[in-house]
Amino acid sequence: YIQTHFYSRDAFPEPYWSNTSSNSIIKELVEQSTAEQKKELDELIAGGTIEKAIHEDITYDDIHQSEDNLWNFLFFTGYMKKVDERFEKNRILLTMCIPNEEIRYVYTEQIRYWFERVVKAADRNELYQALTNRDVQGLSDYVRRLLAKTISTFDSHESFYHGMLAALLAGYPWYELKSNREAGNGRPDIILYPIRPEDPAILFELKVRKTFNKMQEGLEEAFAQIRKRRYADGILEEGYAGVVSFGVCFCKKTCIFGQLEEGQPGKAAEIS
Repeated sequence: YIQTHFYSRDAFPEPYWSNTSSNSIIKELVEQSTAEQKKELDELIAGGTIEKAIHEDITYDDIHQSEDNLWNFLFFTGYMKKVDERFEKNRILLTMCIPNEEIRYVYTEQIRYWFERVVKAADRNELYQALTNRDVQGLSDYVRRLLAKTISTFDSHESFYHGMLAALLAGYPWYELKSNREAGNGRPDIILYPIRPEDPAILFELKVRKTFNKMQEGLEEAFAQIRKRRYADGILEEGYAGVVSFGVCFCKKTCIFGQLEEGQPGKAAEIS
């Protein structure tokens, strides 16, 4: 670290400490975490703390005997830091947090990698059938179930939702996916271009809201943007047979799909 920054004051920070190990313990935590552990990871990555009883005689073979054992092991190997402690009923209870940005990076990257594997392994036949049938409720339900499996680390980041949806749609039969490609007077988030000339192009405009009661508003904003920037007109000018336009609004671990129909306000799935 010293050598790098001595010769280059503009060098970017790197995870020097974490690169000296496989970080397999974090991988195990993320991949095998219970619903309660996912909530705790959410809290920690957001900058919060958790409180756990500490046992100094923990060994690697013991870490899966209980949830507390895993947090113990993370503490003794440097992946957690003590910020407070108290004594209760013959037990030492530590309040812990993630030590620094380097270790936070280890957690978030492992979560991202794990969720990418979940997305790749998902059976997408149900999603593709819903898309073929223009079933906005089916599209919404499928993506909601997938989002429920992840951790809220990337909530409110449109790039995360964009990447996830693009990965899911990339294998849709007889279509080629393009992201942020110019059409009309702007760049729709995702366009599926048909390989067969008789099929319509399919576009998706994504929005993100922080509260559930704003999701319908987000969907209407997506519809308005599609109309205002004439995305469909731009695609039709390229010679495609037609265009099907979807708006999508994400909020935390849920989403709502809506289809924009010419001369109509658009039909949307139920928000849940």
